[in-house]
Amino acid sequence: MDKIQILNSMIWNVAELLKFEPDDAEVRVLSEIMQGINELKRLHATREIRKAIPERW
Repeated sequence: MDKIQILNSMIWNVAELLKFEPDDAEVRVLSEIMQGINELKRLHATREIRKAIPERW
């Protein structure tokens, strides 16, 4: 299993938690978790590009 598959599985699991009718505070936290997972997916997808670009000082 690669990173993207694991991250997609994590998204699926968070989505499953939404079936338990969370309150507003729980929805906010679950939303933040989803955003974090999506950010990890974006970083993984652009890793090689980011490596190729030298840091600017």
